[in-house]
Amino acid sequence: MKKILTTLSLCGSLATAFAQQLSPQGEIFLRKFEGKASPVEGYAYRQDISGNFYLPAMILTDGNLKPEALVQKGIRVNTRAGKVWTVEFPEKSFASLCRNLPGVQYIELDVPLALAMDSARRTTRADSVHAGIGLPKGFSGKNVVMGVMDVGFDYDHPALYDTAYSRYRVRRIWEQKATAGTPPAGYSYGRELTDTALMKAAGTDNPNNTHGMHVAGIAAGSGAGAGDSTNRTYRGMAYNADVVLVGITPAANAWTSTSMSDIVDGMNYIYSYAAAVGKPAVANLSWGCPVGPHDGQSLFSQACDGLTGTGKLFVLSGGNNGDNKIHLKKDFTATDATLSSYFNFPQTPIGKRSWIDIWGDAAQNLQVQLTLCDSLTLTKVDSTGWISLGTAAYPVLLRNSAGDTLDGYISATVAAFNNKPRILLDLESRTADRLLISVRGSNGTVNAWAGYVYKTTGYYGSFNAGAGGAIAGSSDMTVSDMVTTRSALAVAAYTSKVTYYDVAGVRQSYFTYTRNGALVPFSSRGPAADGRIKPDIAGPGLVLTAPISSFDTSYIAGGTNRSSVVTEWTAPNGRTHRYAALMGTSMSSPAVAGIAALLLEADSSLNPARLKQILQQTAIVDRWTGAIPAGGSPDWGAGKVNAYGALQKLLATLGVSEVVKNPAALPVLLYPNPADGASTLEYFSAKAETAVVSLTDATGKTLRRYHWPLSAGTNTTPIDWAGLPSGLYFVGLHTSQGEARVKVLRR
Repeated sequence: MKKILTTLSLCGSLATAFAQQLSPQGEIFLRKFEGKASPVEGYAYRQDISGNFYLPAMILTDGNLKPEALVQKGIRVNTRAGKVWTVEFPEKSFASLCRNLPGVQYIELDVPLALAMDSARRTTRADSVHAGIGLPKGFSGKNVVMGVMDVGFDYDHPALYDTAYSRYRVRRIWEQKATAGTPPAGYSYGRELTDTALMKAAGTDNPNNTHGMHVAGIAAGSGAGAGDSTNRTYRGMAYNADVVLVGITPAANAWTSTSMSDIVDGMNYIYSYAAAVGKPAVANLSWGCPVGPHDGQSLFSQACDGLTGTGKLFVLSGGNNGDNKIHLKKDFTATDATLSSYFNFPQTPIGKRSWIDIWGDAAQNLQVQLTLCDSLTLTKVDSTGWISLGTAAYPVLLRNSAGDTLDGYISATVAAFNNKPRILLDLESRTADRLLISVRGSNGTVNAWAGYVYKTTGYYGSFNAGAGGAIAGSSDMTVSDMVTTRSALAVAAYTSKVTYYDVAGVRQSYFTYTRNGALVPFSSRGPAADGRIKPDIAGPGLVLTAPISSFDTSYIAGGTNRSSVVTEWTAPNGRTHRYAALMGTSMSSPAVAGIAALLLEADSSLNPARLKQILQQTAIVDRWTGAIPAGGSPDWGAGKVNAYGALQKLLATLGVSEVVKNPAALPVLLYPNPADGASTLEYFSAKAETAVVSLTDATGKTLRRYHWPLSAGTNTTPIDWAGLPSGLYFVGLHTSQGEARVKVLRR
């Protein structure tokens, strides 16, 4: 094949010479799309009611562009977050539209994203927040909007009601990938559901998945439907919050996919609804993507920074690549300016494929060479030669002696949004031979990340050492590019429980994989490429029991995921609902998002920077975290999230003192609170004895007093509010172990 051997002399700014208006993904798409039918693999799509396909993208504008200028060309405009907008290009006319758009500085074509409560409440100390121990009241997320962007919701699951399984808490649903129905105002795709009856009748956004229901249940599930009398055992963090669900993934057989602009639009939708009803909001995302600069400057990061703010928080998972060697890094010097590594491709359902995203420092000159090497001797079989910056989408075809090929595209340009040189490899291997990737250039730091997304699942190979000075990859800096967003609270995962009993009574254990309290090995590690510490905080991520979708048949008896089911309960309508134990930073993120909602209940003016500061100042440090450096740990962030400490810190800064000062107060729980017709008082007693329960009004007058026989373990007793006017009351519990006093609002 023809070789390329070029050099580049730096006579001026790299950005001026080689910056492209179209992203590498876009340039490569144009090559792949030539003469081919839809869809082009490795890209995100949307489809309208007429069957027309659109390519979602984000654009960087000059600040003066009017949306009408794009609409006139058939480009659909959705969210405008400062200078970054989410748009949709008609697929058939993308090639003619993307080259000359006045007012548009950069076009980034979307790439697909991948999917990334019993002990959890205790280890995060959220149980003390719910109980209101030493606090003005118990906090449950009331008057806060919890937004979840995910796939596989069960709209009528009992966990989406209140703790009494009577009041439905879902306020809005946006099914982004629906091809029928009415989109939300200001958007061009999907369908919005605002009527409770229609939500319940719709049932689910995707019957083949349950990820979203589990995430929503951790963040805001009421615990109802778990089969226990108190509905407390598997209750989520912000169990009284209003809920907004954004379904971001189509059916498994659809051509459309999930991408970054979907998330930007989903965040904007959640915040807009919350603003319309005068409430603060938290948006949770438990997804990720392997490509991007990892420096907080991507278009996605800029859009998020533009959308978040006072009363608008964004929490996302840190990623599940902590045990994958998908990152390379080297500091180039005048005498050592070459990076080489052998790459092992992951096996995906459509072959051995990967994206490899290589980034340098601003003004750094880079070149890349791909060499196919014999799998045994590592001798060269075929090579591209050196490819220089300024190559938008160069086709690669390497062939061994048997005729087997490795092909794809190389894009070597400078990103207009951060002025950094970028080399994106989009490759497929059909050979057993080894691929050697070599990068050379001028002084500066080079980072590379590898991964591929197919139908919402990530596939990750590895960088490996070998002959010729090739170095191995590492699991450092494996957080996704989205995680490095400055306004995002990124969450690592620690082990809150290593064993559980499934619904058949079989003990399931992860004891050989991790230890209780330790960082879970899969939890992605930082820092960001610019040196900032990411993730920011750690939450419980193995294993968490939470509700799952009743539509996902893999969890029914005989299903492939049956051993994950912990309990199931058949509702009065005859539908069986389940709770299952799952793991991932997908689980730790909503746990922390729910805690953020508890803090917003106390202070609706909380912003991303203040949230991060409070959680970092109050984080739990123990023998597993070790001493956390002043700037944070690239594994743990500031440590383990501490809901109780964070709320105490927040209230102290607001000048709010506790209503009842009793440092020896017993850990009791009273729900619901505020109360209507009746409440339940719950207390775990170390021994059998007789306690005294009292009910007083705000003046201290005793209204009722009675004895309560306790057994060793969990005890509950009803508190009857019948005949009492609305107002403030106190329920007291007196035992030989101490006493407690709970403030209650009677509606």
